[in-house]
Amino acid sequence: MHGWVVASFGVVGVMAIVAVGILEPANLAVVFEMRKAVPNGELVAAQLALAAGRLARAGAVPGSTSSPSQ
Repeated sequence: MHGWVVASFGVVGVMAIVAVGILEPANLAVVFEMRKAVPNGELVAAQLALAAGRLARAGAVPGSTSSPSQ
């Protein structure tokens, strides 16, 4: 029983590292850009597209991987 708890902590830890290390920098860039007096819409769109691409590569978006659907 103890092994499952330790394994679940490991899975949650990996998920947190992925979220903070890969996905959050793009979100912070968007927040800082939107706080400007005249935000650059092209930069915001590029950052959001980058974050969506990272999610797709991580396999978080169903149907985004190259494996065939069953």
